[in-house]
Amino acid sequence: MSKKNHAPKISFPKQAGNKKQQQKVSVQKQSGNKQKQWLVLAVLAVLAVITFAVFYPSLKCEFTNWDDGTYVTENPMIWKLDGKAIKEIFSVPVSLNYHPLTMLSLALDYKLDKLNPYYYHLNNVLIHILNTLLIFVFIRMFMEGYNRKLVSEKFRPNPFNVALIVSVLFAIHPMRVESVTWVAERKDVLYMFFFLLSLIAYIYPDPKGRKGLTPFRAGATFVFFICSCLSKGMGVVLPVVLVLIDWFYGEGKTVKQISQSIIKKTHFFIAALVFGVIAFEIQSHGAIAAMGTFTLFQRLTFGCYGFIMYIYKLLLPINLSAFYPYPFTDDHGNIPPIYYASPFIVLFIALAIFFILKKKEIIGKVLAFGFAFYFITIALVLQFLSVGSVIMADRYAYVSYTGIFFIIGFSFEYVRKYFSSSISNLLAGILIVAAGYFSYLTHERTKVWTNAETLWTDAMNQFPFIEIAYENRGIYYKDHNELDKMQKDYEIITGIDQSKIKLAPTRNEKIWSNLGNLYGLQQKFDKSLDAYSHAIEINPKNSGTYLNRAITYSMMKQYEKSIPDYDKSLELAPDVALTYKNRAYTLLQLGQYAKSISDYDKAIELYPYDTISVLNRGIAKFNAQKLEAAITDFKNYIKMVPNNAEANYNASIASKNLNRFAEALQFAQRAVELKYPVSQQYMDELKSKLK
Repeated sequence: MSKKNHAPKISFPKQAGNKKQQQKVSVQKQSGNKQKQWLVLAVLAVLAVITFAVFYPSLKCEFTNWDDGTYVTENPMIWKLDGKAIKEIFSVPVSLNYHPLTMLSLALDYKLDKLNPYYYHLNNVLIHILNTLLIFVFIRMFMEGYNRKLVSEKFRPNPFNVALIVSVLFAIHPMRVESVTWVAERKDVLYMFFFLLSLIAYIYPDPKGRKGLTPFRAGATFVFFICSCLSKGMGVVLPVVLVLIDWFYGEGKTVKQISQSIIKKTHFFIAALVFGVIAFEIQSHGAIAAMGTFTLFQRLTFGCYGFIMYIYKLLLPINLSAFYPYPFTDDHGNIPPIYYASPFIVLFIALAIFFILKKKEIIGKVLAFGFAFYFITIALVLQFLSVGSVIMADRYAYVSYTGIFFIIGFSFEYVRKYFSSSISNLLAGILIVAAGYFSYLTHERTKVWTNAETLWTDAMNQFPFIEIAYENRGIYYKDHNELDKMQKDYEIITGIDQSKIKLAPTRNEKIWSNLGNLYGLQQKFDKSLDAYSHAIEINPKNSGTYLNRAITYSMMKQYEKSIPDYDKSLELAPDVALTYKNRAYTLLQLGQYAKSISDYDKAIELYPYDTISVLNRGIAKFNAQKLEAAITDFKNYIKMVPNNAEANYNASIASKNLNRFAEALQFAQRAVELKYPVSQQYMDELKSKLK
């Protein structure tokens, strides 16, 4: 009996106690989880506010004259959101790129407040903030998944700490500015938004603990991938990143396992191939440099140089520029030594990572993953195949830096685990100081993008010899009627002014032609003719340059010299009303009235609303003694421009010559009403004829 009595005394109270204790622990755990959740939300809110503050100067920026016109201010494609416009958005490339979702987002901005740059910049900043929060979610989830897959008591990093470090660095690094503050780079922030959503859908833990992707997650991963590619072509690398994640999680250790991972993503790679072919086909019409421009080895050095320089700019983001030109070659075709050394530096980095991976599995695997993520997401723009006119660009690092930031965040946790607290505190202090310094640099860097003048002046400060900076700043001055400043910039790049910097005369015909226009406005006709002649020498197929030179000859009253240029211009572009109009005026001055009338006929046929051509054709007909036809033109002109005194007087003279004195007097009286200096003698003569 004692045993029987003893058993319930021991067992039942213990069970009751355990339940209460478990309930208490469960409540405490739930309470703790809620506190953690609130802490995470508070941290993310603070991070969002800081990011907004850092990029706040962006909201005061104007549009620039570097692609913003192509994408927004001069692009009627985004000015409507009807079915026809949307069809065009999804079928027509813009600036040698196919990114319809980007164009659709810009069309939504236009619908908000037309061409107010505020909303375009605001939405860029807001999408960047969303990307920062998604980076935090992705890295935290990625680390939690990593910790779950560890089978032994290996080092387990704190997912929150790693995610916080990565997201902070991503949010405020100065190399973000170009992607966020430049309206035309909406494609960067938008494609990463969908890129991250796809990654999150891929690694999202199944609530039921099932292995592999559920149909919903698989579908979401693929849909977000397609959206990323439709925002910017660089999204095509995502399938390779997914395979890399499988490897990091230990699901792709062998060649067979990696092959299986690739096979499971066949539809991703097929879609990526389709988008890649589309992008190559579009960019081959102008964005991709001719293969003969540089040697194959030089292209290799360009790619390796970019690989190194992006890392250098990550660690020391100073002397940033909107434009990093290709290196100049010397007389023997050689480029600076740093480029030739770059492949060996990259090889050293690769061997070092391989060696560490063999000796220190944990940190080696992180280094391999981080650098592989960095390389995969930037490889397409490392200029192995020269695309565009720059050897590198800050915007190209927008996604790829995530890999290096991940290494930094993971390494901090590694140091915190295996090194003394003083060393980990020192590293934390360094990261905090770096974050503060980067925030300051980013805040100031956004101001560089205030307008085209500040942007290109900054680029000149870094690279005084880049032609596009002078050209585009000159265009800004032209648009703001600061023609003297424009002239100074254009005289520098044409080699006319070598007082500040000596540059070889540009081979850009547009610059020479615009300079010719400037000289023409100042009536410096000899300089104007010289500038146009340089432009024609560079490109003898531009009809507009011949037209401008012909007009200059006409302004100098050298009418005979202008005719060959008018003829050449019409030979190259036979349906330009302006050319016929100007040649007609020159022929009128030369007394070749029949030819003048013929040219005016063609000009009016091509552009019926040109009132001046109607008036001048009337004058040509008058001089050709085609008085009836002349009066018809004068009357038509008066219908279009009722208050023109000269046309009324001309009609009066023509009517008088036809002895239609009543009509002549009526036109003359109207001319007097419009303050035309009609002599009293002429008026008296008409009245006398009537009597």
